Amino acid sequence: MQILLFSEVSAKKECRGWYRVGHHINYSETKQHSYNNSLLDKDINYYELGFQLEFTHSGDTCYIAHCYPYTYTDLKDDLEYLTNTRSREIFRRDILCESQAGNSCFIITVTDECKY
Repeated sequence: MQILLFSEVSAKKECRGWYRVGHHINYSETKQHSYNNSLLDKDINYYELGFQLEFTHSGDTCYIAHCYPYTYTDLKDDLEYLTNTRSREIFRRDILCESQAGNSCFIITVTDECKY
């Protein structure tokens, strides 16, 4: 499976969001422990993802992901949908607090069809 790339230049010029890129993609067990990190256990094998990609815009800022990011906006949309559908009989959303950025931190209650 190809990795995902978000290019700030492509987003501005082409209104393009995340898109799949890369070739020579390889996910394999690491046999050699060349890591110089005391947090890693030397007795177990780790896995690594390798790939090649070409950046198309000079001076661009790009972000790479393994899967499509699940954003705060996605969360709010999903919670709004659950609140406004039949799911509301078993689903309840309340605001616990706000983050320093002013985003609501939700507390979710999921129960059976009895009233909560």
